[in-house]
Amino acid sequence: MFKDVEDCFVKVIDFGISGVCTTFQADRVDAGTIAYMPPECFEGNAQTSPALDIWAIGLMFYAMLYGTLPFYGETESSTKAKIRDARIRYPSDTPVTQMGKDVIKLMLNKDPEQRLGLLEFMDLEYYSLDDTEFDRRVDEVVQAHQSQVAAEEEKKSEE
Repeated sequence: MFKDVEDCFVKVIDFGISGVCTTFQADRVDAGTIAYMPPECFEGNAQTSPALDIWAIGLMFYAMLYGTLPFYGETESSTKAKIRDARIRYPSDTPVTQMGKDVIKLMLNKDPEQRLGLLEFMDLEYYSLDDTEFDRRVDEVVQAHQSQVAAEEEKKSEE
């Protein structure tokens, strides 16, 4: 959803398996898209928790930056195996700040107890950067990436 089209303020929502919370009782997790499920969902008795949402947000963040999911397989079983076992890879052809990669790593921690929490996210420098500082850091990464690409192209043309 766009809250403000001029500022491109986006809110990500998904009502696919939403429900109404009427008690403090945790619900079992047995629905959803496999590619967005955290590893604990494949262990049998996972229950709803903020850690599941942080994982899904981390996946969406990764997908928005890199244009693909970090743990995708051709089959359901290979996707599950990658979610459980594969390390996060950061494609070098996409310029992303180290701070952005670190946030993704914290959100996609395979251990739900160690996964970044919402309040912890709000305490990160990444979350609290003002627009000017954020833009400056992104510009630095993009310029460094462009220099790297130019150097690689020059090297190829010399061969």
